[in-house]
Amino acid sequence: MGIDEVIAEMEADELSDAKKLSPRDYAKLRSMYPQKVYAALRNKRLAWGWCDCGRKVIVVDEADKFFKVGTYAAGRQGADEAVQEEKEARGGDLDG
Repeated sequence: MGIDEVIAEMEADELSDAKKLSPRDYAKLRSMYPQKVYAALRNKRLAWGWCDCGRKVIVVDEADKFFKVGTYAAGRQGADEAVQEEKEARGGDLDG
């Protein structure tokens, strides 16, 4: 494990406990493009506020619900797997 990987892991651990993050930090934490977060803010689908330091921030839990990621993705995974199993079962008839 190189120093860059250690630093990236430390930053991810630090960000994962935060309740509010800047749009860019949130996108980095959830492995998505910052443009998606900024587009949601621009279209007023996500609310933002101001941090004590003067930066624009979003509430992580609200953003997770909107983008269906993080802790809220756990409930969705079972449904996605069931749908995938059905698709595989239907395609299995065509192989023979």
